Amino acid sequence: MSPRTTTETRARAAVTALSEPAAEAAITAATKILGLPTIRDEHARIAEAAARERLTHKAFLAEVLTAECESPRVWWRV
Repeated sequence: MSPRTTTETRARAAVTALSEPAAEAAITAATKILGLPTIRDEHARIAEAAARERLTHKAFLAEVLTAECESPRVWWRV
């Protein structure tokens, strides 16, 4: 088995199909644990806009992470 195949297999195994309520609960829990309040507050709005604009998954992720980084609540920014 090549290293690439192993990496791809691990990535696929990490993806789980979740219902909307389960996804919301997972996002809330993860953002609390990771200390990401902007993502917790804004993920639904950004997801709806991303769906309307037909963004790729990576583009959506970039939007969510950028929102967190640009938040005035990010106290650790230099």
